[in-house]
Amino acid sequence: MDINMALAINWYIQNIGKHTYSEGGAGNPPRFDCSSSVSLALQAAGAPNFGLLSTVTLGAELAKLGFKKVYSGPTKGATGVANGDVVLMSGGANMSVSGGSNGHTGIIGTNGNFYNTTATDWKTGDIFVPNDAVQVAPWNEYITHTRLTEYTEIWRYTTTFTVANKSAISTKVRKVKVDGLWQPVITPQETTGAIQDYLNSIGYSLDPDEKFGDKTAKAFQTAINAKLKAMGINYSIGVDGIFKTKSIKGLRYILGTRNNNDDTISTPSTVVTAMQNALNSGKQWL
Repeated sequence: MDINMALAINWYIQNIGKHTYSEGGAGNPPRFDCSSSVSLALQAAGAPNFGLLSTVTLGAELAKLGFKKVYSGPTKGATGVANGDVVLMSGGANMSVSGGSNGHTGIIGTNGNFYNTTATDWKTGDIFVPNDAVQVAPWNEYITHTRLTEYTEIWRYTTTFTVANKSAISTKVRKVKVDGLWQPVITPQETTGAIQDYLNSIGYSLDPDEKFGDKTAKAFQTAINAKLKAMGINYSIGVDGIFKTKSIKGLRYILGTRNNNDDTISTPSTVVTAMQNALNSGKQWL
């Protein structure tokens, strides 16, 4: 069995802004809380359909799937997280007493970010509005705010998933010419192919045909939105397949070209130059 934790993380990215927290029977899926989210993310990553587990039962299933418990103890000591780790938290001495609101779980993504589903803001405790159940929080900061300080477990899948706290992505890099030139409407195009390769490396499933079609554009917009949220930037773009001014502005925020008033793809473009450099770097930038 091959569990691709990049796909589990991508499951969270794809669900940002789409669901309201629910521990009961309402909603789609029928339950959308922390443990059901991890269950669904793991199934998206290649695990068998084992239903929607709780924080009490999830650890046993992780062991069956080939995960290894690499930490158990006070939450403040759970600092050695890696990309793809599943985190289990309890308000008691172990996970057996973590039922309901006395437990929590989520998955560590790139740059140590904690992807999780919750009803409240992780810093203030404020109740969320509808469709804001999936949160992204820096793990090493999250553990200083959580009320579940007594006990945490870190489970790591080591059979095939090897990207762990590294800046390099685990696929070959398609080098492109850094010239600031990219016009999505013209196909095929090398820069578009590199974008597709990169998105596939972080969990998307695109045909690398070098054509910036609807599926590629929406995947790119989804990844940009997730990165903006992870960076704490209060800006989002529409996932509509139309890659114009708002999408380019979001890309500028991520690539650090905010001071250049270039919200169109000019010839050449500063934001395209920065994107081409990011694509060539072999590092995770979305």
